[in-house]
Amino acid sequence: MNAFPFWEHASIDVSLDVFKGAVQRTRDFIGWSKPFYIGETGWPTLGAPFGDAVPGRENAAKYFSRTTCYLKEIGMSYFWFSLADTPIRDPGVEQSFGVSDINYHQKYEMDVCGL
Repeated sequence: MNAFPFWEHASIDVSLDVFKGAVQRTRDFIGWSKPFYIGETGWPTLGAPFGDAVPGRENAAKYFSRTTCYLKEIGMSYFWFSLADTPIRDPGVEQSFGVSDINYHQKYEMDVCGL
């Protein structure tokens, strides 16, 4: 499944709870015995706010750390969206989901569970 609390207007403070809720509802629907992966998740670093969801490097770093730590704790496989910003997408939010810029320079600290 793909899960983007940003697109659900979630503030960074509740983003992990929104993410967990999406996983729970999806697993309840498809069943818990089937293989399950997070196909995409992430938080933008640029662009306009979307409801209570505010782009920014600090918020992206918080979302990365909290979500990745949770996924590691429960042993769930995932893909992060995305490695690098994508200038061919719509300007602003859509271009800025990368953990690195278009030149592959890391945009924020990727602290995972204090490791």
